[in-house]
Amino acid sequence: MAAHRRPCRPHAWAVDSWTVLLSQNGGVTDILRNLIILSAFAAALLTLASFGLRRQLTRAAPGTRS
Repeated sequence: MAAHRRPCRPHAWAVDSWTVLLSQNGGVTDILRNLIILSAFAAALLTLASFGLRRQLTRAAPGTRS
């Protein structure tokens, strides 16, 4: 039987945390690792989105000089 692997998806981390909090009477310390991973994931996506938005806003419109 194969060992259980944790999926590398934010939804899985969020659902695992939710399950620990509600079904297993866990606390914040029990889900701290998942919170850190989700926060890092959110920070990375925010950074990428900010760079993409900046690129779009600073791109010259057609027919204008830059």
